[in-house]
Amino acid sequence: MQYVSLLDTLKCLLKHDDIFRQVVYSRHSADDCLRDVVDGEHFKNHPFWQETPLALQIILYFDEFIAVNQAGMRAPAYKYAAFYYQLGNIEPALRSQFHCIFLAILVKNKIVKKHGLNTVMRPLIEELSVLENIGIDIVKPKGTFKFRGAPLVVADNLESHAIGGFLESFSALRSCRFCTVTRDELKKLIDISKCPEKSIASYNYQVAMVETEPTLSSTYGVKKKRSPLNVLQQFHVANALPPDILYDLFEFGLVSESLVLLIDQYVLSGYFSLQYLAGRVKEFHYKGTDKINRPEFVILRGSVHIKQKAVQGWCLLRLYPLLVGDAVPEGNHKWKVLLALLNIEEFIMCPSMSCASIEFLNDVIQQFHYLYEK
Repeated sequence: MQYVSLLDTLKCLLKHDDIFRQVVYSRHSADDCLRDVVDGEHFKNHPFWQETPLALQIILYFDEFIAVNQAGMRAPAYKYAAFYYQLGNIEPALRSQFHCIFLAILVKNKIVKKHGLNTVMRPLIEELSVLENIGIDIVKPKGTFKFRGAPLVVADNLESHAIGGFLESFSALRSCRFCTVTRDELKKLIDISKCPEKSIASYNYQVAMVETEPTLSSTYGVKKKRSPLNVLQQFHVANALPPDILYDLFEFGLVSESLVLLIDQYVLSGYFSLQYLAGRVKEFHYKGTDKINRPEFVILRGSVHIKQKAVQGWCLLRLYPLLVGDAVPEGNHKWKVLLALLNIEEFIMCPSMSCASIEFLNDVIQQFHYLYEK
């Protein structure tokens, strides 16, 4: 395992005038649009962020990867867990650049399984605790500036459950980290507003119950060991583990599953064949970034498989009406499902959204659920 000091890295960063200016002087717009994490209710209503104007937003990302060909027999031996972070105080356009992403922890996955995340994350948690309570001092010609900070954690579902102390099998009676509904109730829910949210109090109660009676873990979907991040004063996993848009929608989530079902139904209905669609995908004249992210269309044992990068799934969904729209009869019900899915994608992937649009997005999602079930 290798740990790169968070505090030392932050001190080096803030010595650079361009980073220092963005942290101290840059302010996000105060209009009614959602563009960044600081525009959300969680950030605006959190006392720490509102009472600490020079607070450093440590956007912490947790992921696992295999450093060799994943098909090889020895691939598990080269599986690593990594914690990266970036400063949320700098411009959003800069955060995706490699020189603005910093490594905190790199460790072999077998070490994580043997010793647990609580042990692996200990040096990072200790420095985050220092940052939120004491802070770091940066000396500039105009004087000494004190910076405190706190983490904002992002990860895909599996890693979010791992770091949050939730069961990673997703087979518990209550497997959602956002709400308290059961699996059966979740299948029938159309309106998310009727879904009771998980709170810090309910999370703490459930973990306490599991600590007393471990068999309740499969009922509440939480582990006996509390999340290592919950020792921090300004962070709690019950309300601060957002979903991963690209993963949930395009890579292994809603879009890929829905497109497979739609394609299968269209093929069964005789509108077109898999070979016809594969030819359209291959011969389409892609433009701009779509040339780089052109989708891969694989036919295995007479069925279609859509397992590709998230941006490829996004490209396939956007262009799908142009690829096969002329082959589908007008008024087809499943085409309405596709259009509702496209509406959801357009809203979620837009660079900014008004607060009023959230209600409209909720209506679009309900419409998709209704059409999908019908």
